[in-house]
Amino acid sequence: MKVKLNMNSKIAALCLALLPLVLPACNQNPPVYEQTGDTIFLGSVYYDEAGCVSCHATDFKGGGPDASALSVAVPDLTGELAVDTTPVDYFKVITRGTDALPSHSYQSYTDRGRWAMAYFLYSMGQKPTDEADMQKRREALARDFAEAEEGYKQNPRRWILGFQPPGQRTPSPALSTLVSGVNLAEAPAAAQVDENRRARFDANRSHPSASYYANNCAGCHGKYAEGKPTGERFGLVPQCEGRNRQCGVYLSTEDMARTDVSAATFERAHAAGSMILPGFSALTDDGVQSLMEYIRVLSGK
Repeated sequence: MKVKLNMNSKIAALCLALLPLVLPACNQNPPVYEQTGDTIFLGSVYYDEAGCVSCHATDFKGGGPDASALSVAVPDLTGELAVDTTPVDYFKVITRGTDALPSHSYQSYTDRGRWAMAYFLYSMGQKPTDEADMQKRREALARDFAEAEEGYKQNPRRWILGFQPPGQRTPSPALSTLVSGVNLAEAPAAAQVDENRRARFDANRSHPSASYYANNCAGCHGKYAEGKPTGERFGLVPQCEGRNRQCGVYLSTEDMARTDVSAATFERAHAAGSMILPGFSALTDDGVQSLMEYIRVLSGK
C-alpha cells in the first residue's frame, strides 16, 4: 500500500536518507551564541525594545536624552574597537552589567536574545584593517568563543557567568514579612519639585550612587526623591485585614524629605533584592551608605 507523505514527512524522510551526511543540519540546533542571518536584525529590535536608545541615542554615539543623568560616560558604539574586543565582551556587559552600572544587565532576555544584541552592537564598531591587528582580533575571537563554548557545556541554553541558577538561590523572605515594618498607609501627595531640589540633583550628577538611584530607585521614589501621590503595588499578602483571601500590598513612596532614610529602614523594605529593589541585597555596606548619602542630598536633609 502506498502512503502519501505530507511536507513534514518528506523532510523527515530526507533527513533519514541523508543522516550520515547531514546529521548536524537535521538533528541539532545551532549553539545559542552562533551568529545567524537573523541575529543582527533581531539585535536591532532588542536595542529599541530595551530602551538602549535613551542613553546610546539613535546614532549610537552616546548622546541620548538620559545619558547626562549617569555618573559614567556613555561610549560611542560606532568608534574604533580595541583589537582584542569581541562580541563576547558585549555579551558579558549586557549580562552582568559593569562595576559602575550594575543595572546594565538584561537578565529578562534569553541568552540568544542577549547574543543578538551583542552582535548588533559589535557590528557597528570599526574593526582593524592592519594585518597584524586583524591577526590579534582572530586570536581574541578564538579565545573568547572557546570560553563561551566551555560555558555552555553544562547548560546549552544558558551561560551562568556567576549567576546562581534559580533553584540554588536563597529564597526571598515572604512579602508579609518584608512589609511588617513598613508604613502601608497611602502616601501623601507628592512634593512639588522646586528649583532647589532640581539644583541639588544637577549638582550631584557625578555622585557615586547617582546612576544606581536613577536605574533602581527613581521608578518608585521619583527622579528627585520626591515620591508619588499613590502607593506602589508590590504583591499580595494572604488573609489581610481578617478576610480569607489575598489582598494587595501598596507601599508608600512619599517625599524622602519627610521620611526616615536610614539604612535600617531601607533594609526592612528592600532586603529581598530581586523582589523589590533589584540588586539592593548585593550592595556592600559602603554601597548602602553611599546610596543613603545621595538620597539625603536629593531630599535636602
